Amino acid sequence: MEWILGAVVVLIIGLAVLAGSGRFSTITDPIDDRAVPRLPDGEITADDLDRVEFAVVTRGYSPPQVDALLARLRYQLEHETPPAVESHSNVSPDAE
Repeated sequence: MEWILGAVVVLIIGLAVLAGSGRFSTITDPIDDRAVPRLPDGEITADDLDRVEFAVVTRGYSPPQVDALLARLRYQLEHETPPAVESHSNVSPDAE
């Protein structure tokens, strides 16, 4: 009796492994539901930069660096000269 119960457990585990690997049907592609930056097709204004959102991911860009760059771009769109770069920011005013 114990052998039968053991065989049933092994069979169930084997079927679960096969089902998880997609042997019984196709596995659909994962759905990427992260935020996508939406910007207008034409010219970008300073107000457009205020509304842009980026996805937060484990291995991605540093949010403070992105915020600093967006703030600098917003300022440049509104004014003729760039602002002084803050010391804690990694965005260099001379980066080209």
